[in-house]
Parts: sequence; C-alpha cells; structure tokens
Amino acid sequence: MSRGFSAVMDRARLRLDQCLKRHAGCSPSADSLLPTRVLDLDSADPNSISLRESQAERARYICLSYCWGRSEFLKTTRESPECHKRGISLAELPQSFYDAVRIVRALGVRYFWIDSLCIIQNDVDDADWKRESGRMADVFRTSYLTVALTWAVSANDGCFAPPVYRETHIAPFAMELVPHFSQQATVKNSSHFPVLARGWVYQECMLSPRILQFGRQERLWECRGHRTCECGQASNSVSEMSKDKFHEVTFDDDDYVQCLWRRMVVEHSNLQLTYPTDRPHALSGLAEEVRRHTKQEYMAGHRRNTLVQDMCWYRPERPQHTTAVRSRPAKADLVLGIG
Repeated sequence: MSRGFSAVMDRARLRLDQCLKRHAGCSPSADSLLPTRVLDLDSADPNSISLRESQAERARYICLSYCWGRSEFLKTTRESPECHKRGISLAELPQSFYDAVRIVRALGVRYFWIDSLCIIQNDVDDADWKRESGRMADVFRTSYLTVALTWAVSANDGCFAPPVYRETHIAPFAMELVPHFSQQATVKNSSHFPVLARGWVYQECMLSPRILQFGRQERLWECRGHRTCECGQASNSVSEMSKDKFHEVTFDDDDYVQCLWRRMVVEHSNLQLTYPTDRPHALSGLAEEVRRHTKQEYMAGHRRNTLVQDMCWYRPERPQHTTAVRSRPAKADLVLGIG
C-alpha cells in the first residue's frame, strides 16, 4: 500500500503542477478565503488534527466529496466544537476521512474541508446547516482541489479498495469488463460510482476547479482543461455536459446558455437526494454562476425570460453507462498502472 500510495500521490502532484502552470482557466487565486470552519492538519502531533474557526484568512484548502452512508461516524455537533478545536485523533476518524487526511498532507496542503466535521450537524433548527449550505457552492468553487471518493458507499469504506474484475475467458485470453468513469452516474452504473449519483455532488464536481476521483479500479483527474484516467479512456470521452463546456461557455450567447442550463437540469433530475426538498438548494450554486454571468432573474429552476419554453419538458430515456475492456493472458497476473 505504501508504494502504491506514493505512486498515486506522485501522479496527483504532477497533474496539479501541470494544471497550475498550463491551464489559465482552471486556477482561482492561489489563496482563497477559507470557509467558516476548516480542519487544520498542521499539528505538532502527526496523529491529530483540529477544527478551526476561520477569521477571513486566505489560504489553499481541499474539499472532500463522499457518501455518508447509513453507518455512524464522527461528526461535529453542538456539544463537540470546542473539543474538536483542541484536537481530533486520527484514530477517531472513519476510514475515508483518515485516508483523505493522508492524501491532503501528501499534497502539502494545510487546510481540509469535510461537511460533517465543518458544519454543526444538530444545531438548533438546523441553523448552522442552513447558513453553511448556502455557502457550500462557493466552498467548492474556490477550493484548490476536491478529492472525491467515487466508489465508496459510506464514510467508513476508505479511499482505496482492492479492484474487482468481471472476466470472460476466450482462450488464451481473459477479457475484463471494467466499469469506467462516466460524466455522471446512471441507474445502471451508480453501484460502481455511488457518489456521482448524488444530487449534491453534481454541482460540487462542476464548480470545483480540480477533482481527483478515487474509483475501485483506477483514479481519474479532471480539471477545466484536462480529463484523464489511468487507462486513458477518459481523455477521449465526450459528454453533452461537462466541466470544461460549462466554464468555457460564452454567456452572451443566450441560445447556448438556454441549452446548457436545460441540459444541467435534465442531468440533475436523474440524481438522488435523501431529502427531495433539497433539489433547488443542490443546484443553486450552478444557478448563481449562470445568473452572475447573464444578469437574468433566476426562478427556482428557470429563468424569467425563458419561462414559457422551460415549461415544455418531457422525460427521455436514461443514458447508458460506459465500460472499458482490457485483455491479458488468462494465467497472467494483472498489475494496474498508476497512469
């Protein structure tokens, strides 16, 4: 694991360096305003981190995108902020958080944002969640990087998993069917990429300048200027709606903006939310980004000047998932490259 972890981090640092140096459209200012609370990983004790209330400081920070799951794990509640400010032992963290802290430290970034630890979860009348959820789009939009645990179904699963293959033997070869990263999850492939099937994650991925996704088989790098995975197939994938298309759009082309917004609404409508009433909130960051550029009034999923056209919708068939196929000698061991 140590050698594999080092290789993954070496590749991630290379992608980050290339993005910062070559992609002018990807990088916000090097130092952004910190969210209301962040995890400070710069501790005298390497086995501890702490919760920090920011004071309008500017610094780089990384976000975590993941599935909560049904099992219990450590959160910040009304009773725990002061305790968490004094320190959180890494041993208390669920496996996904523990692995993610290792990743963020390996990338040389001090501050880390995880919603369940940086937002008070049982505040009176959910006051803290209501306040912070309204800022969540900006938290991801101005982050340095988002680490997405795409394969994991809970916070206890971790970032790394032994790959699972489905093989068909055609002597002397074994053909491996590998579920491949798609731009968004569908009903058929959401079991492989459960995070991508979540409604809140859609705008997190679209607004984050850079994402490092951890799948069961491989890792995927995505920024506004480049998209690649270890097998190389993601570099050639084309999606009707993608990060680069959204951020490169000419917002003074009203017809194109209409098509772009409707495509995002269609894609988002297929995604899952624990609370259906969260739907407008889970798309509000993208709506604000479009409103900021077009200066047009936004009305709960529609724009005022296209309201009549936007009401003329229908439900299409769900998109099909994509797969990648690898072949190898039937008796040979498979070694995944960190590409």
